[in-house]
Amino acid sequence: MQGKGARPSKGSAQQTNPWVKGIKDHLKASSQTYEEYFREIMKKKEIFMNDCKTGRTNFLNWLADTLRGVGLYSEQVKMPGNPLSLYGPEDCPNALLAWNTKQVPKKWTLCVIGNFDIAEPQLKEASLLMDGRYIPPRYKPENWGILAAWLSALRTISSVGLQWPINFKLVWTANQADDSVALIKFVKEQKHDFFLDVDFFCTCTTLSKTSLPAGIVYGCRGACHFVIEVSEGRSNYCTCETGPARQAYCDMMMMLDDLQKDCVYTYLNVVEPFRLPQRFKKIMEKVYIRDLTPELGYWYRSSILKQKVYNFPEMWKPEVKLQSINEYPKHGHLFTPGTVVARFSVKYMSETAPSRVEEMVSRLLRKKWDRLGSNLSCKLSMDYWSRPWVMDCDNQLLKYAKRAVCKSFHTLAVESFDFTPNPLPAVLELIVGKDTVYLSLASMLDIGKPTLRKNFMRNVKSIIIFINILQKATTHKEYTKVYNKRKLQTKEIRSMLNDLSHVREKTQPYTPEETKERNQFLDLLHVL
Repeated sequence: MQGKGARPSKGSAQQTNPWVKGIKDHLKASSQTYEEYFREIMKKKEIFMNDCKTGRTNFLNWLADTLRGVGLYSEQVKMPGNPLSLYGPEDCPNALLAWNTKQVPKKWTLCVIGNFDIAEPQLKEASLLMDGRYIPPRYKPENWGILAAWLSALRTISSVGLQWPINFKLVWTANQADDSVALIKFVKEQKHDFFLDVDFFCTCTTLSKTSLPAGIVYGCRGACHFVIEVSEGRSNYCTCETGPARQAYCDMMMMLDDLQKDCVYTYLNVVEPFRLPQRFKKIMEKVYIRDLTPELGYWYRSSILKQKVYNFPEMWKPEVKLQSINEYPKHGHLFTPGTVVARFSVKYMSETAPSRVEEMVSRLLRKKWDRLGSNLSCKLSMDYWSRPWVMDCDNQLLKYAKRAVCKSFHTLAVESFDFTPNPLPAVLELIVGKDTVYLSLASMLDIGKPTLRKNFMRNVKSIIIFINILQKATTHKEYTKVYNKRKLQTKEIRSMLNDLSHVREKTQPYTPEETKERNQFLDLLHVL
């Protein structure tokens, strides 16, 4: 018997899914085994990455054996020939295709696409690093972190021995570039074969450019929104044209301009209320058009939006506003206090916590402010951080995928995943359409760190929960058939309505034939 203040048990209110419950119990019982498995994968990574000759081939063989061990059927397919081969006398490495043996047509199909990243050769001459004319190339981050999480999730599902909630497919290549000629030919060949019934595409590479694709994009970048105050330290008033407010605004724009040049993923969230030089206007217009124009909207944490209106374009509208406007004189001049408040945002590429991003930005701004030699005071504080959504409303699977990602990945304590606008790889543009949902699962950086090693188990659980939630989506394929069938039926009904339109305007008593036509007309209206 429960007491007065006792909480009801979970089983009485809602039954736990046996698939999820069995996996959670298995993860708790074998956490130490997963840590050993994780270290084993990291050792394999060092072996394959440092072997430039046979590392790609050995990696594909090892991955094929690993997938067979977790109950998937794997097959290596020869890649098409590349006229501009970068692999020496040997042809392009094979591609690995894997899928679960029992493919159920009524279930959704998730396809994971990945690419083998090989270690870049070191510089032979160390003196090049000290040469200011040498610019080291920027390579994309490796994807072994998310690969380890996926392999552990697949191993967990096979260990529990339950049925797959969705159909699973995996494609892993060993090409050097995502847009290589051989890879594009391979995707075109498999478009009507292996990729035919795929509903969700999920890539395992971290992308670095900014664009807006269709569907959900799930990456590792976030955005920290900061507030910077530049003031004279006194509460005296001045006009917009002269005085401390004018000087504070110019000093702030100079500092943010330098910050935007130094940080590649930084953009300013400002609108100019004063008369500034033309150079600043061009900078702000350019930055606004490039980075701050949303397509449909962005998604934020609910705790941030308690006092905000859910109007996404207005929320994301850039602004620089004064703290307070005390009076509006009759002669039209706007009097403002000597404090200028600006808001700007910094995008970051890693799984760094927002506090680390705030520390980095404050250090950069302190250097810039000291270099200006201004006699004004400057204060920086972080307002909030966001995870933007990019969505395609025509896709019926969108809300289910959004719910799955929110429930699984958004509950992480440390931000190992974030939502962000990411570009669609050139290869996926050939196969990803409006009927599919595209997700980009980003890689974790240095998995050897203790915090990220803890995140590894969280990521495994999140992937499993994500797979389980996807099965609850409404059958979009049946809905499409019903919709098309009803659409054809509607065309036939409307053609009949045009023939019966004279019945509406009839004011005299109806004949038996006209009464029959009128009843038929009313029935058709009821159907519509």
